[in-house]
Amino acid sequence: MGLTLEELSPDSMMHAMELIPLYLNASRNDIFALCLAKQKNCPLVTGDMALRKTVEKEGIVVQGTISLITQLVRQQIVTKETALKAYEKMKLSGRRLPWRVAIEHLNTL
Repeated sequence: MGLTLEELSPDSMMHAMELIPLYLNASRNDIFALCLAKQKNCPLVTGDMALRKTVEKEGIVVQGTISLITQLVRQQIVTKETALKAYEKMKLSGRRLPWRVAIEHLNTL
């Protein structure tokens, strides 16, 4: 699906070690993801509000699930029908999203 495994550079790892004690609401893995996004100069996708706030403080673009799904549909990587099914699976598994907003947004595409 286009995902690749990436590694932190030594400089990014050192930066992560500096950030971990500063952001106690974010896990170590969250901080590693933040540093990788910074290293790769790319947005970080998360639905975790604590991580979102941390990422924004560090000046990194952050996107949520709705934004990601929107881009997948716009770029015709998935159909609207597939996206709707994915939302339904997320909802059934207990994922918290503003569901009405997500569905309305998808329907406007």
